Amino acid sequence: FLCDNQHYGHECESECHCSSNKSCFLNSGWCPNGCDEGYIGETCNTVAKKEEKMSPIVYTTILAVGGGLIFAAAAIICYACCRRKKSKTLPVEE
Repeated sequence: FLCDNQHYGHECESECHCSSNKSCFLNSGWCPNGCDEGYIGETCNTVAKKEEKMSPIVYTTILAVGGGLIFAAAAIICYACCRRKKSKTLPVEE
């Protein structure tokens, strides 16, 4: 069989996934110029895992919740310190 420039292998059953729709080697499927986006491997036949990126909303939520927790913790610590300081400075009535 003589395969078109987008297929290779026995009876042209394998599809090329070369970058810029370039042709691959007809017998091996190797892409001399690398793989098309989303494919990896020696013959570019493995689908690459898509990196999942967090959306700006997720970042904003994480920052808001984290900032709120830090603020609350700081407020509690300040309150506790002020109460302790006041209890030490109060005059004792006899």
